[in-house]
Amino acid sequence: MTIGMKANLAVTLPWFGTLKLPATPRELWLWLAAVVVINHLVLAYRMQSIDFVVLAALTWGGALLCIEDKLPELTPEPSQLSLVLGSLLLVAGLWRSSQVFHPEPVIHLLALTQAVGLALLLVPIRQLLRFAAPLIVTGMLVVELLLPELIPLKALSRLTAQISGGILNLTGFEAIVAAQQIWLPNGGVNVDNACAGREIITQLICVATIFLLAFPLRHKGWRFTMLLLAPLLAILVNAARIALLAWINASALAEKDYWFKFMHEDDGSLIFGAVSVSLFAWSYLKLLDRQLVKKETQNA
Repeated sequence: MTIGMKANLAVTLPWFGTLKLPATPRELWLWLAAVVVINHLVLAYRMQSIDFVVLAALTWGGALLCIEDKLPELTPEPSQLSLVLGSLLLVAGLWRSSQVFHPEPVIHLLALTQAVGLALLLVPIRQLLRFAAPLIVTGMLVVELLLPELIPLKALSRLTAQISGGILNLTGFEAIVAAQQIWLPNGGVNVDNACAGREIITQLICVATIFLLAFPLRHKGWRFTMLLLAPLLAILVNAARIALLAWINASALAEKDYWFKFMHEDDGSLIFGAVSVSLFAWSYLKLLDRQLVKKETQNA
């Protein structure tokens, strides 16, 4: 089923000037996709933490990268059933997002359901697997909601404390680790559940999956290695943050309460999340470049 559009329409809006309305099914679909993405990101910004907003932006960006090569010839050809179902999913998702007034699990699910709706406006249901990669990417926000419940907090807290104590000892400080506590001569910290790093592990696993689908590696061994690297890197970076918190708490800094709160609760904690993502992205892109160079050398 091909949707037809005849008229070229334009409207004049304050500050934006003349705005050309979609004249083809492809343009209409792109407009709908833009509305869905912007609506979800605004909802995430209003209701969730900045970490989730960044992950949501990475998710939608990854989904776009997965279909980037298909965009030039993208033409909506849904069946009557997929057109109806896709339209219902989009309308229901946009309506439901307008009813969210506090953080809810539905915010995690909306990206996937709306992505399915957009895909159904492109192809019949039987061809939905053509968009498996971008749909899996948008599903990472659901994984981000569910995966933390599978990570044992007590074991993770103790492991983080051990690694943090090791970092302090390697850098010349005399640290003693007892269960989840790290002690220096003048103070220390307790690695409770909130500091265990479960969220940063989940986020980096999601980021790794997005990279693997948007920029696939040639060899399965390297894919598994990079997927395994994500949680290990997240644990190491979070352990470095805990070591820094222990040092601050045991130090004689005049404003140590401010710095402790900054690194523990405020934007300082986001810095370490950004560091972990940046380190993973750098490692992944270096490996990807190496494989591309190797491929070009073999083809030369």
